[in-house]
Amino acid sequence: MARIPTFSNLGFRIGAWIRDRAVRHELLTAPRVRLADLPEDMLGRVVGTVHAAGPVLEAPLTKRLCVYYAFELQLWRGSAGPVALRDEQQAVPFTLVDRGESALIDTQSARISSDFDRGVRIAWKGLDYKDHRLLETWKVPPPERGTAYYFREAAIELDDTICIYGAGTREFDTTLGGDGPGVAYRDGAKTRLHLTGSERFPLVISDDPRVLK
Repeated sequence: MARIPTFSNLGFRIGAWIRDRAVRHELLTAPRVRLADLPEDMLGRVVGTVHAAGPVLEAPLTKRLCVYYAFELQLWRGSAGPVALRDEQQAVPFTLVDRGESALIDTQSARISSDFDRGVRIAWKGLDYKDHRLLETWKVPPPERGTAYYFREAAIELDDTICIYGAGTREFDTTLGGDGPGVAYRDGAKTRLHLTGSERFPLVISDDPRVLK
C-alpha cells in the first residue's frame, strides 16, 4: 500500500467529546437535514455512512480499514502519569452517503472527534507471547518493574454511521451514482456536494452517538 501522509499538526482529534463549546452546541442543536437538501455554502448537520473515495487507511493496532484513525502509545510509571511515546493521526478523503445521495468529504482541514474504542495494556508482570510480539512491532523494550504500556486506538471505519457538520459547494460528479468509478455525464450532468473546512465554514466530523439522531 502506498504511504499516505501523516497530518500531525492539524489537530484532527479534539477529544472523546468535542471541547469547542460553540461547535458542540451546534452539533447538538442544529436540525438534521438530508444531504440532498443541504444548500451550497450553508452550514448543516448531516448523518450518513462512510464509503471509500480512494485509498483507505489501516488502523495500526487493530488493522481495521478506516478513513481516520488516532493511535497513542503511553508509558505509565506509577503515579507519575503517562509519558507519550507515540501519538499519530491520519485521515483521508471519503464519501458520505445519505439516502442515495453522496458528498465528497475533504478531511485535511476537518476537526474530527472519535472516541478511543480499542486498547491494550501491557504491564511488567505476566508478559506472554502476544505481548512480546506487540512490543517488538512497536520497537519498545519490555516494561520495567512498576511500569506499564498503554496502546489505544480510535477509528472511523468504512460503513460507520457518522455526523458531518459543515458546508460545501456543488461540483460535477464524475462517478456513477456518486460512489464508484465511472464517467462524467454529458447531458443533465449530475452534481454532488464537496465539503471542506474553512475559517468561515468549519467542518466537524463526529461518531459520537449523541449527534447521530
